[in-house]
Amino acid sequence: MYLLTHPYFLTYFVFGGMLLRRLRFWAPQTGIVKRCTVIAAMSYTTALMETWTISGYPNYTYPDPHAMLVYGSAFYALLFVVAYPTSSRIDEFGSRWTVANVATSAFACAMEVMVLYDAWRLFIGPVVASADSSRGVQHLG
Repeated sequence: MYLLTHPYFLTYFVFGGMLLRRLRFWAPQTGIVKRCTVIAAMSYTTALMETWTISGYPNYTYPDPHAMLVYGSAFYALLFVVAYPTSSRIDEFGSRWTVANVATSAFACAMEVMVLYDAWRLFIGPVVASADSSRGVQHLG
């Protein structure tokens, strides 16, 4: 299954980058709200489709499939909300990125995703209740 992550992510970022470039080309005056909405929709759709398709694999089981599709996909979409705009900027606008630029951008992206995941953990909580009910963990749905 590990080797399938490479084609999955290559597909996501190639088509995501193409869509963001088309948006910049065909609608250069698009406001920040519209761009953020497009990125959020792309991110959630990508996360939802991967969560749904991967559930067909026999080794993946979810304790609550509905919560995982709705809330787990939203959690996973946080990765794409940060990564889509970051990756689509590489080698844009006639500039060539060095390996150091790409690495710095990737590390910054990873840190931003970690902060978003931690904020989710602190303010929203787990997607499904844990086995440790003594902590008062509640289900989102």
